[in-house]
Amino acid sequence: MKEKKLSVLFAIVLILSLAAAGCGKKATPENLLEDVGKNLAKVESVSGDMNMSFSVSLNGETVGTGMELSLKATADPQATHMSGPVTMQMSGEEYQADVELYAVEEDGELATYSGMSGAWSRSTQEMSEDVMNTGTYEKLAESADSFKLSEDLAEVNGQECFELKGNVEGELLEELMGEELMAANDGKTDLPTEDQIEGASLPCTILIYRDTILPAKISIDMDDIMQETYASFGDSAEAEGSVEITYSEYDKVEEIRVPDQVLNAVGEPAKAESDDKEKEQPAKKSDTKAAAGLGDNWDSYTVQINGKVLSLPFDYSELEELGFVLDESITPKDFIVNPGESKYTSLVTSDQEYLTVELFNDSGEACEVTRCKVGSIGTDAYSDGGSVEVVFPGGIKAGDSKEKVLEVYGEPTDQYEDENFHMYTWYDKNGSYTDRCQVDFDAEEGKAMFLTLSCHN
Repeated sequence: MKEKKLSVLFAIVLILSLAAAGCGKKATPENLLEDVGKNLAKVESVSGDMNMSFSVSLNGETVGTGMELSLKATADPQATHMSGPVTMQMSGEEYQADVELYAVEEDGELATYSGMSGAWSRSTQEMSEDVMNTGTYEKLAESADSFKLSEDLAEVNGQECFELKGNVEGELLEELMGEELMAANDGKTDLPTEDQIEGASLPCTILIYRDTILPAKISIDMDDIMQETYASFGDSAEAEGSVEITYSEYDKVEEIRVPDQVLNAVGEPAKAESDDKEKEQPAKKSDTKAAAGLGDNWDSYTVQINGKVLSLPFDYSELEELGFVLDESITPKDFIVNPGESKYTSLVTSDQEYLTVELFNDSGEACEVTRCKVGSIGTDAYSDGGSVEVVFPGGIKAGDSKEKVLEVYGEPTDQYEDENFHMYTWYDKNGSYTDRCQVDFDAEEGKAMFLTLSCHN
């Protein structure tokens, strides 16, 4: 999923179309949508900002994710750079981490570098033949009758803009955003499925710079489809979502290069003949044996870390004894957690190995974060080969096959599958959102890439 974070962001950059008007023509939705593709075909680079927000409230608890990223992209060579905070809200607490993403051409492939909290990973994918996705505008022009041109001009970045309001329909919406959008979730909130997207009709506002006839801003209201996603939870579920992309400047981005420190962090780019070996790396942890006391099923809420079995929730001091300390670049030691609230953060060892945890305060009074209990443990296949070994109940580890996980844990309560990843979630029968297990699988190989086990009760 880390690699797909970049994929979703790059995909959305490519839809910096959805607008345009031809000089000398009457401004109509059809003319605007036809001409924007022509103008974008001439664009060499773009910069701007992207905001995404998704949340769901259920049984008094709100879980949400959001991104506020600056973006830069060039068409030739293909390259993208994004950076900014990603936030997650749960149990009244907000966790924030800075992310930075690069996508550049390397040996005929698009190499993506994803960084979060100082940890970097690299992946590759095929190059896009239609960098600016201009073919999409022909389809938009065909559906121009679903948009209306506002009588008054709008304004973006101090410039006058045409404004189109309408709906993006089914298959076209999936082509523009669809399955890639799911990756932005990072497994924290269930987003609409492909089937739901295919039949959707979502409100969309498109602003187009009047002078240059290039996209200025696109806003998509995802409230209805998010509510549909959670309809099975009854009237108590309230869900909402939105995507907004603002395009500030065109043809002013300098060459985008991956910094040396990032290249050093991931090592030399993998060669084609070594791809199979690289893909097999997560299986290294299969040699780790489950210790006595580790539960058989996920709802035992036991986890084995470097040979020691712990039962969620447990005291933070248990992890200190295993050599973990707070990553103070994310959370200072004197950070105060209020009663009933949580703090999501990273712990680190002297070998710079990371562990994702949720620390929650059940003491009844405000306290420093290091006095909290650990309510959630997260691990991933990208951390394989280091000094930290994490085993979930039933002996499940990052890198295990989907077949093995399902054999041990049974069918999930909720699942989402697309071409890129499969996200399976098991919820406790007590109805609490905080008591659950989630495993994200690589769609191509079916390997468990991200695992999270949570329990407050």
